[in-house]
Amino acid sequence: MEDEAVLERLNIAIVEGVNATGQALIGPTRLKGTYALRVAIGNIRTEARHIQQLWQLIQAQAQAARQAEHNATSAAD
Repeated sequence: MEDEAVLERLNIAIVEGVNATGQALIGPTRLKGTYALRVAIGNIRTEARHIQQLWQLIQAQAQAARQAEHNATSAAD
């Protein structure tokens, strides 16, 4: 399905974008064949603010990925 391909491209862009910042490291995984983001939190010093910062970073990268996808789709039309 094309929507799944778009979602996978967006998720790949999010993983790459987050990791490129150097602020956090997330990994990809597949759940029942669907590409997904994987966050592992294992440091005992991790605080709620760290999780909030990561969530904001993921959201920012998601917005950038959606905009890039939109621009690519518009250019193809």
